[in-house]
Amino acid sequence: MKRKLTVFLALFFIGIGIVQAQTQVRGTVVDENGDPAIGATIQVKGTTQGTVTDSNGNFNLSAPTGGTLVVSYVGYVTQEVPVSTNIRVVLVTDSELLDEVMVVAYGTARKNTFTGSANVIKSDVIEKRQVSSIGNALSGVAPGIQVFNNTAQPGVDPVIRIRGIGSLNASSAPLWVIDDVPYTGLLNSINPEDIETMTILKDAASAALYGSRAANGVIIVTTKKGRRNQAPEINVKYTIGTSGRAIPEYKKLGAAQWAEMQWEALRNRRPGGSTVTANNQWATDNYVAQVGGMAYNPFFLNGAANPKPIGTDGKLVPGTTLMWDTDWFDALSQSPIRQETQFSLSGGTSGTRYHASLSYLDEDAITIESNFKRYSGRLSVESDINKWFNTSLSVGFTKTESNYPNQSGAAFNNPYLFARVIAPVYPVYAHDTQGNVIMGKDGKPEFDFGRTRPNGKDQNPLATTMLNTLLYERSTIDPSW
Repeated sequence: MKRKLTVFLALFFIGIGIVQAQTQVRGTVVDENGDPAIGATIQVKGTTQGTVTDSNGNFNLSAPTGGTLVVSYVGYVTQEVPVSTNIRVVLVTDSELLDEVMVVAYGTARKNTFTGSANVIKSDVIEKRQVSSIGNALSGVAPGIQVFNNTAQPGVDPVIRIRGIGSLNASSAPLWVIDDVPYTGLLNSINPEDIETMTILKDAASAALYGSRAANGVIIVTTKKGRRNQAPEINVKYTIGTSGRAIPEYKKLGAAQWAEMQWEALRNRRPGGSTVTANNQWATDNYVAQVGGMAYNPFFLNGAANPKPIGTDGKLVPGTTLMWDTDWFDALSQSPIRQETQFSLSGGTSGTRYHASLSYLDEDAITIESNFKRYSGRLSVESDINKWFNTSLSVGFTKTESNYPNQSGAAFNNPYLFARVIAPVYPVYAHDTQGNVIMGKDGKPEFDFGRTRPNGKDQNPLATTMLNTLLYERSTIDPSW
C-alpha cells in the first residue's frame, strides 16, 4: 500500500510539470536609435533557460506563461519584461557607462579596450562653463592639458598644449577634428552649446590615427545630432552675469601723495638735497607752464598765486587745493556684462534625424570699449536611404565682432599699462586755467592730450582706448601748444 502511494504522488507531480502552460515568445531588441541589438541576452528569470538575439535583433524563446524575461546588453540598463507572444524591447543607455565609449579617428572604441592615453569631456561638463571659446572649456578638466590666455580680451582663443611643448620651431598646437573633418579655423566661431563630446588623444596612438599632424595631440569634437524616434524637443536658454578681476588692483598714489613724492624726488636730485632748490625747481621745471608771461602750476587751483605748493617740510602748503585727482584705472574700467541666448530644436523618426540651433553672445571685458559678439547657427540632418546607405548634411554659419584696445607692450600704446603709470594729477578732459572743461565742436568735452605739459607729448589713455584719433585743437589759452 505504501509503495502504491509513493508511485501515485510521483506521477501526480510529473503531471503538474507536463500540463504547465508555455508561451512561444517572439521579440525584437533595439537600442535608443532603433538599431538592432546584436547578441543581447534574454533569460527566463529564475532559471538558466535563455537565448540571444540574431543579427536583426530578433529572438525566439519558449517561456512559462506569466513569467518574466530578463534582457541584458553591455553598456545598457538591464530590463525585466513580462512574457507575452510579441515583445519589443528598447534598451536605455546606462549613464554610468557613457564615459566608457569614446570617439577615435573615424569610429568609436570602448575605453577599456583602448590602449592609448585619452580623456572624454561630455556636454554636461561643457555646458556648465561660461566660455566664449571651446578651447577654454578644456581648462582643468583633464590631466596633461595646459590652457592659458595671453590676454583678457573676450573671445580670444587660448593657447593649448598637450603634454608640454612638442617643437622648438614648428607649431605646438594640437590638431582639431570636428565631426571627422580637420579644423584650422578660429575656435571662438564654434558655439560650445553645440558640442556633444570632446575626446583628447594625448600620446603616440593619436599619430597612428592621424599621422604627423597629430604630433602635438588630437582633440576630436563631436557635435550634437538628433536621435531616431525622438519626439521634437525645443530648448531655450538665456544666461546673464558679470565678472571682475581675480586680483584686486593695487593701491596707487593720490594726487596729493604724488605731488609730495615729486617734491622729494626734486630735492634728492639736487646737490645737497636742499629744500630751497627743490622749491625753486617747481618754478622752472616742466610742471609749471608759462601763460601770458606768468608762471602757474597747472596741478593746483591756486597755482598762479603760489607756484611753490610744497612747503619746506615736503607737505602741501595749507590751503593748497588740488585741481585734479584722477583715478585712471577707474576711468578705463567697467563692470563687464555677459549675456547669451541659446535656441535648439532636435528630433527624429526611424529614418531621419535632425538638430538645429541658433545662438547670440555678447560679452564685455573689464576694459571699456572691449567686447566680443557672436551670432551663430547650425543645422544637422541625417537620413537612412536603406539598411546600407545613409546621407548626412551639416552646415553652419558664424559672424563675430570683436573690439579691443591696443595691446602692444609700449606704455604709450597700451592704455591699460599707461593707466598704471600716468600721474593722477592729469585730467581726463581738457580744462582752462580756471578749471573749466573745454567743449569741442561736437558739443562733447575735449580729451586732454597733455596740454598742461608744454614740453611733453603725452597721450590720453582713455582717448586712445575709445579710438579717438583727433588731436586736441590748439587752445586759445595756450597758443604755444
